[in-house]
Amino acid sequence: MSAIKAAAPSYGVFAAQIMARVLRGEPEVVVKAVSPQGHIPNGRERAVPQYLLRGTEDPLVGQADVQAFADALKAAGQTMEYVQVEGAGHAFFDWKPDARTKATFAKYGAPNAAKMKNFFDRVFYPQRRTAAK
Repeated sequence: MSAIKAAAPSYGVFAAQIMARVLRGEPEVVVKAVSPQGHIPNGRERAVPQYLLRGTEDPLVGQADVQAFADALKAAGQTMEYVQVEGAGHAFFDWKPDARTKATFAKYGAPNAAKMKNFFDRVFYPQRRTAAK
């Protein structure tokens, strides 16, 4: 099956009004078509676990925007976790060869990638947790 089985969006572009800012000039029908918040499936019909991350110092992605998406996921019965990374700014998962980006990734990205993996392991492989106890 080629359907999306999980998601870990880390850039916070969820609702149509935010997508409109990103997709300047695109028709409203296009913006709505690609806005994740308007297309959350009912969790009982199609589960798409989501792990949401936002740096508390992110000037581009607002806490209220991510919280609104988290609330919409919960209302649809989706499994989700929303983590705010204290002190992190925008794009802390980027990794490029420059020293500053590498240091940011080492400080914020790597530890949170491990937490994200743990979330998906709990969701997709609950029997592993039980067997390990």
